[in-house]
Amino acid sequence: MTAPTFYYELINGTYYLMDSGSIREFRSQYEMGAFVSDAVPEGNAVMVEVTRDNWQELYDSGVFF
Repeated sequence: MTAPTFYYELINGTYYLMDSGSIREFRSQYEMGAFVSDAVPEGNAVMVEVTRDNWQELYDSGVFF
């Protein structure tokens, strides 16, 4: 089974996580990690930080909706 991939962005101290087409907001990396751990109890999720350097590549590959 392929590990699910979660894309997230840190903006002004707030973490934004893409989850099945929805954006979820978290106050800390720990809070976001706890959510992902609950969502993927097997513990094999892949977390990808969206940055200025990789945004265009991710967009072009279709990961944003």
